[in-house]
Amino acid sequence: MALYIPPSRGRRLRMLAALAGLVVGLGAGLVLGRASASTVGDQLQRSRARATELAAGLRVLALHEQAAAATASGDGGATLVLDRTATGLGQLFDGAPWLTAIQRDALTGRLAALRGRDPATAGFGTAADDLARAIETTVGGAG
Repeated sequence: MALYIPPSRGRRLRMLAALAGLVVGLGAGLVLGRASASTVGDQLQRSRARATELAAGLRVLALHEQAAAATASGDGGATLVLDRTATGLGQLFDGAPWLTAIQRDALTGRLAALRGRDPATAGFGTAADDLARAIETTVGGAG
């Protein structure tokens, strides 16, 4: 014996089933999206770690100056460190939208001034250490 379901009731059941599927899908998407999204705290932690890494590279230059390791035959790797710092600063600011253009300009200006100096001159290491401290202070690390 066949059960007769009026067409209006069948449409209503299909609409309810579609609506229920939509609600379940949206709920699952929301939960998965929130679980996989990076939080502001995560971004801040990554930015601080990157700033510490950049500052450490610059502090090596200060140590080289103190140990008189920069020789007349080369820059003791200062160019490489400054190139990495320039690249790293770009990545740092790209990953830290809360830092302003003024802060970016200040740090990149100081880096440009440091790159314009001869690594063998007195005070180069001190200037590198000052830039390292400025990077950490700007991002919020322990400067």
